[in-house]
Amino acid sequence: MQCQKCGNMFKRHVVIDGKPRNLSNRLYCLVCSPFGLHNTKYLLPLLKVANCSHTNKTRKCLDCGKPTQGLRCTSCSMFYKWKVDPRYVKRKRVNNTKKCRLCAKPVCRGSDVCASCYRVDWNNRTLADFKKKAKYQIHSVVRGHARAVFKETGLPSACSICGYSRHVELHHIKSIGLFANEAKGSEINSLLNLSVLCPNHHWEADHGFVQPVSLAALLTKTAA
Repeated sequence: MQCQKCGNMFKRHVVIDGKPRNLSNRLYCLVCSPFGLHNTKYLLPLLKVANCSHTNKTRKCLDCGKPTQGLRCTSCSMFYKWKVDPRYVKRKRVNNTKKCRLCAKPVCRGSDVCASCYRVDWNNRTLADFKKKAKYQIHSVVRGHARAVFKETGLPSACSICGYSRHVELHHIKSIGLFANEAKGSEINSLLNLSVLCPNHHWEADHGFVQPVSLAALLTKTAA
């Protein structure tokens, strides 16, 4: 086989590092392109025109102007490979800034709200702000704030009617849907509007079969 750069003949089957290698698909000999170097992109193919005056003509490097047989000299080709060639240039991270869902301030990736809105006083926020916080279950944030209010009271987790304590739920005496969007969290989740009930009495309270006892009344009864 003939090398397309220097024109010398080389064998198809050779032994490299004690292992037999098949060079049938190579275009260059092992002198022009050592085995495993993968530098064939920067090698100049041999002109196949007989008795051509341009065959032995030395070229100038496209970057520095030094005489070379390829398009670039060795130093410039390595610089082109790691600094200019888009296949090797490191991609810059795209700055995809997100915005806070509540105040529209830029936040870092992986966050939905900014640091100032992460810990917010929901007592002074309106029902419209609660709805913005939740995309699908719009009342879930209101109920989460109600559980926080109940935890601050220090009352035992037991039904206010039957005393069942294995599983209790918080009941809004005035339903959340009856409040206007301008109603604040302190009004919706006030102690006078919350009651702790078991699942059975919660269903009965929603359908008007029992009269729930508010948390404010329980606190007064406990203090007495």
